[in-house]
Amino acid sequence: KVVGLTSFVQMPEEQRTQQLKALEELDEQKLLDIQEFLRSAPRLKVVKQEVVVVGEDYICQDDVATLRLAVQRENLQEGESAGSAHTPFFPEPSVPETWNLCFGASSKQVQFTRVAHPTRSFDVEAKFKVPTIGKNRLKYTLTSECYMGLVLEDVITFEAKKAPAGHGGGSLEELESDGEE
Repeated sequence: KVVGLTSFVQMPEEQRTQQLKALEELDEQKLLDIQEFLRSAPRLKVVKQEVVVVGEDYICQDDVATLRLAVQRENLQEGESAGSAHTPFFPEPSVPETWNLCFGASSKQVQFTRVAHPTRSFDVEAKFKVPTIGKNRLKYTLTSECYMGLVLEDVITFEAKKAPAGHGGGSLEELESDGEE
């Protein structure tokens, strides 16, 4: 069963075609339109994820840490770049493919950054303040600005130690300097 656009796009082609043909209201032209869209629809995969504190060997509570994601567009070959979004009925001729990264280390600390990389493989970095000692869960969501329902979600866990005496943690300026990519 298909739950959303993401699972539909990632479904094996044979299975997807079978499900589409089962829908009686889709004529041949509509099926061709869907196939055209699917050829260009982005399929993102996070190939590496980590949380680090730059210049430190370990993570402590109140540090300014960096969420690093290595992302790959599985619908592109090496050397290819994403063009404009597939928007045949949109009034603008060219809408760049952009993504929004939303993540939070706690319910009080939700952050957002915009990602606009056209290459097949790209890195995303975003800073946040480590909220607690012990095991931390950081949920992140990459959401397409162009394709409603195209979403990639995951959770990364990491350990934070108690900061030793004299450990500075991080400054608010470090967090505020993390802007649009």
